[in-house]
Amino acid sequence: MSLPPPTLPDVSDSANRGAPPRAASLAFLAAAAAAILYALVTAFRQRWVSDDAFISFRYAENLVRGLGLVYNPGERVEGYSNFTWTLWSALGMRLGVEPEKWSSAGGIACYVAALALLAWNAWTYRRESSGLAAWIPLAAILGALHPDWQLFATGGLETSLFALEITALYLLLARGDAGPARAAAAGLLLGLAAMTRPDGPIFVPVVGLFLLLTGRRRLRALLALGAAFLLVWTPYTLWRVGYYGDYFPNTYYAKSAAIPWYSQGAFYVSLYFARYWPLLLAPVLVAAAWRRRGGDAAAKVERESAGAATSALSSWQRRALLAAMLVAVYVAFVIRVGGDFMFARFLIPVTPLLLVLLELGIARVALTRAWKQGVLAAAAAAGIVLTPYPLPSDPFGSIRGIVFEPNFYPRGPMDRVRREGLALRPFFAGL
Repeated sequence: MSLPPPTLPDVSDSANRGAPPRAASLAFLAAAAAAILYALVTAFRQRWVSDDAFISFRYAENLVRGLGLVYNPGERVEGYSNFTWTLWSALGMRLGVEPEKWSSAGGIACYVAALALLAWNAWTYRRESSGLAAWIPLAAILGALHPDWQLFATGGLETSLFALEITALYLLLARGDAGPARAAAAGLLLGLAAMTRPDGPIFVPVVGLFLLLTGRRRLRALLALGAAFLLVWTPYTLWRVGYYGDYFPNTYYAKSAAIPWYSQGAFYVSLYFARYWPLLLAPVLVAAAWRRRGGDAAAKVERESAGAATSALSSWQRRALLAAMLVAVYVAFVIRVGGDFMFARFLIPVTPLLLVLLELGIARVALTRAWKQGVLAAAAAAGIVLTPYPLPSDPFGSIRGIVFEPNFYPRGPMDRVRREGLALRPFFAGL
């Protein structure tokens, strides 16, 4: 008589039976630690700094010198578009750390912190999970394997910080009913995101709509969200307009950002998903699992105790809905503005949420079949790691103006240029 194939313990009813087995907990923690360590080492080995980062470094240097947030002394032009990151660079300079090293350390720290948040998110919902989802933090593992998230952990720009802020925003609102206190915290975080990138405010109406659809104390939560956001954003904006004389950074006017470029933006997004096609499985799996029953007993108790005033959505549905809404609005924004010349960079901020959707879909679509979840997870990991880039074979080639930016900054030549610059520095002192 043949034996059935081995499977992981069935924890489909873990919401009723308590925490997953101890072995699953240990495996989960070990996998999370391994993923974070791998991401840290890989991002450090691939660290690089783009020339755009030196715009922020120049502003930060002048700020530290007491000349204000200016590129040239006496000329007030907002040539950067990452206020909080520029201040972070200034802090490093004030402490005597080279901006290239300081920005790389900060970016890698944000990358690792975002992965830790993804792992923590999966850990907190293990009681509602089944099969493979109770054993590994899939989103965190896939994020650690994501080549372009690794690369843009450094680069000298604010990409990694912005991705961390959006990840934290999601986790803040995804766990149960978001009352006024958490809505206010979300507003503060959105204010910080708006100071990190000018496109940060586009998430505010999305979060407001989510609170309307899912919250019990809708009006109070909305007021708390708006008040907290304005508490941060209003004085910052008034200062910017008063200091620079314009509402938007100079790049908005120089690059004609008011003019939509849908065709280029759609092409930019399509290139990203041609490379990371497993992420397209996320909405498909979530849609397939949306009305699936079972495995969500905790959410049923939650809905019954809340009464008719709360949303009819389950805990799983609420988490999936929030991630999908945040991703959808940001992808639409990227399409409208025409994307970026750096491959993948503009979509890194919502990559963690796409991974969360993929994790939710895999966990739910094969609810009690660990081996099916394993097949889907392995296929996603292989696709993320092994799929070739849809870019020209020439390392410096471009396709419709989109390039693989790190290729232009190889470590050896950049080190040589830096040594030459340091040798020339004394001759230009005081100019």
